[in-house]
Amino acid sequence: MRNLVRYCNEINSNLHDESESVLQVDACHVYHMPRSRGVPAEIIIHIMPDDIANNPSQVLNVNLANFMKILKRDKELAKKGKKVLTAGPEDHVLV
Repeated sequence: MRNLVRYCNEINSNLHDESESVLQVDACHVYHMPRSRGVPAEIIIHIMPDDIANNPSQVLNVNLANFMKILKRDKELAKKGKKVLTAGPEDHVLV
């Protein structure tokens, strides 16, 4: 596997805060499962919304447009040092 990409965002605007927390925990679990089996962090692209208001450390707005840029190997994101998909035709990608 060359890349693992996981995108977590609110699925339904009617979700309770508890349900959103469960989604975030699930996203973190999906990250740690392959890590515990030896998949290097360098090939994992894990994006999750930072729902802390005005957090200065937020480095990438998590939205569908940016998620698609990651999947389409956006050169501008890569130039900024952001992770983008690097898999080739012989690789398997879990999204």
